[in-house]
Amino acid sequence: MSASRIRPQRRIIHWLGSALLGIVLLAGHVAAQSAADRFSVLIDGTVHAVALQADGRILVGGDFERINLAGHAWLRRIDASGVLDTGFLPQLNGPVRAIAVQADGRILIGGDFTQAGPLARAHLARLLPDGSLDAGFDASTDGAVQAIVLQADGSIVIGGNFASVAGIARTRLARLLPDGTPDADFDVPVNGVVETLAMERDGSLLAGGAFTQVDGIPRNRIARIRADGSVDPLFNPNANAPVHALLVEHDDRIVVGGDFTQVLGQPRVRLTRLNANGSIDAGFRPDADDAVRALALTADGLILAGGAFLEVEGEDTPGIVRLTRDGSVDTRFVGKVTFGLDAVRSIAVQPNGALVIGGLFADVGALTNPSLARLTRDGYLDRTLSTPANSEVSSILATSDGKMLLGGAFTQIDDAARGRIARLLPDGAVDAGVGTGSTTGLVRTMATQPDGAVVVGGNFTQLLGTPRTSVARLRANGTVDSAFSPDVSGPVSAVAIQRDGRILIGGSISEVDGVARSKLARLHPDGSLDTSFDAPADGSVTALLPLDDGRIVVGGAFTQIGGFARSRLVRLAADGTLDPTFAAQADGVVNAIVRMPGNGKLLVAGNFTEIAGTGMAFLARLGPDGTFDPGFITDLDGSVTDIALRADGRIAIAGTFTHVSGQARTHLALLHPDGSLDSSFADVEADNAVRSIAWQTDGKLLVGGIFAHIAGLARARLARLSIPGATQQWLRHEGDTVTWLRDGGNPEGIEPPLLAYSLDGETFTDVGAMTPIAGGWEFGGFDPGSELHFLRVRMRVGSHQHAGRVEHMARIRRGTGADDTIFRNGFD
Repeated sequence: MSASRIRPQRRIIHWLGSALLGIVLLAGHVAAQSAADRFSVLIDGTVHAVALQADGRILVGGDFERINLAGHAWLRRIDASGVLDTGFLPQLNGPVRAIAVQADGRILIGGDFTQAGPLARAHLARLLPDGSLDAGFDASTDGAVQAIVLQADGSIVIGGNFASVAGIARTRLARLLPDGTPDADFDVPVNGVVETLAMERDGSLLAGGAFTQVDGIPRNRIARIRADGSVDPLFNPNANAPVHALLVEHDDRIVVGGDFTQVLGQPRVRLTRLNANGSIDAGFRPDADDAVRALALTADGLILAGGAFLEVEGEDTPGIVRLTRDGSVDTRFVGKVTFGLDAVRSIAVQPNGALVIGGLFADVGALTNPSLARLTRDGYLDRTLSTPANSEVSSILATSDGKMLLGGAFTQIDDAARGRIARLLPDGAVDAGVGTGSTTGLVRTMATQPDGAVVVGGNFTQLLGTPRTSVARLRANGTVDSAFSPDVSGPVSAVAIQRDGRILIGGSISEVDGVARSKLARLHPDGSLDTSFDAPADGSVTALLPLDDGRIVVGGAFTQIGGFARSRLVRLAADGTLDPTFAAQADGVVNAIVRMPGNGKLLVAGNFTEIAGTGMAFLARLGPDGTFDPGFITDLDGSVTDIALRADGRIAIAGTFTHVSGQARTHLALLHPDGSLDSSFADVEADNAVRSIAWQTDGKLLVGGIFAHIAGLARARLARLSIPGATQQWLRHEGDTVTWLRDGGNPEGIEPPLLAYSLDGETFTDVGAMTPIAGGWEFGGFDPGSELHFLRVRMRVGSHQHAGRVEHMARIRRGTGADDTIFRNGFD
């Protein structure tokens, strides 16, 4: 029997002051960014409810007295990175069991308390966004409120174990007007506790709990109440034991969790799905061996269940499980929770796809006694990345499943032998299946192809035990692709993938497949030489940027290309001939080029002191035609080697510099869109150069280079920095227009995103490139032929060192957006 299947006895949490104080202080110290990037919130009791605010902050309610050693009982707020909001002090006197956030930011809470702030508020209260009491809302009940749900018209439905609301008889179920007054037209008494509520699209209400009658009508543990307050006579699933959780899917089917073993007289063990009419979905049979207490839906339609179970469908899934759309266990999800006499009681899906889970656990992954934890979308614990490399990390790709592909000069990662390539799991552990085998030389650059394969460039003659000269391709599983074997003479420093799939390679190359190609060449997707493209340069090519129209911006150390004098920077036509309309040149090596979204301007980084005829050192912005942009001014004292864009317009830069605008910023800095220093991003004091940076979709920044310490911590050549704030995005389809809005720390692209759609979530059809709008992108004139469908957006991100791809997928009903703000996120 596996360790995760042994139920430990419930433990009393001992607060080991001296041992935990350092952890808590470290977490609380994250004022700007931290290399201790894990999500760590220590709570001394049970978490019953977790809710997300529109700004990404997290509300946590439960039966606890202290959080991070401080006496903050019952309800607290933390930011997206796990830092406690010390200004949010609701002042309650009892546990919180339910939370709902209104559209205007006010917060409804239910539970066992009898006072909120300075006033008596029994079991139900409304708070203002800052946590103070909304004194104008007084709907006290005479018993616990355990569930709250909001209607589209602003009305509030509550369930629990009360007999009156605001002095008016309402037995265990009530509907309130927006001001808290009980709705006189809704009086539906229930004869047992109501534990869970869910709204349907037509305004009907689903209720679950331990009752056997609703409004005097037999209804065992689950019922539907129509908008007019009448019990639906045709909906009677008849569960034989309490229902703890309800979830309405995008297609109106209803997932039910609880303690039952029969539904409609048929065996259905603790987890089932109903059709909209209340009949059983016969193909959905994920039986659980103990109670299911929490349900949530991912944006792409997968089902998350939490509870006290150890197994679902015979699979080892302690505490939490993800199900595919047909109800089978999704074995890609690795989350496991060890618990005592309690369980996972709440699951909230963050906009980046990460999961915040609450309850009372013995441990989650390597985290002991957490009560609150965050998992990646595939179930890995959000923990600090502390995975040392024994030599330079030159290139980083963050992949779609939260993993990290690394390239460089290293031969060991966290004491595991690796041949200059390694892949880390989202929790920082080294992926045992990738990177083994000898590599004779350095890996300098990587770029993702449309099928998820990765083209790797460097100066190697063997990659992971396979003979390859300077260029190779890795399959999605990390093995060398035997069908891709161009013969390249000379080191490759830059790789870029064009929209049509052809591959640009640059460096100090002299031949490809025996054909002369000086410093720059183009390959077909299969690796064979594109003989129609020949643009010889007299110096190395170190940066490549393919544009949407097929033209190519090239940077490096050359002074001539294609027989024309062009110093370090040039734009070529799609066939490799010179584009004479772009005249910008630089007086020093160009290391990186990225395209700004929306306006087509170019950020150019390197070791120059003059560019486009203007004295601007190390970093500059050019117009689409190559003219200097005076609206972007920087002041650096050293070269820039890499650039990473954020969706909010801010720009991360890495290099050898130590000061920006006269302020200490050692090898890493964050700039505002106009090039000025963002002072909120403090000096990380890296003790040596940073070579490569990449934003993750959770807003964290991956950093690689030759440093040994960064942000005050030992991090040998690889680190991940947590950044305050949430990554926010919204995908909507209204009328014939699809809109994708993004802000915060999301990675921004270097070319327009591509929209695709599917009716089954598996086979996608490309629609086209989206066009820029304020804060995001849109596509007009789109009709998928079905109201309910899947949308996928893909966008290329990064620079020559790590050309990755962001992917977002959501299941959407046209004309709605409220449930479509959560995404399956990631890179590939």
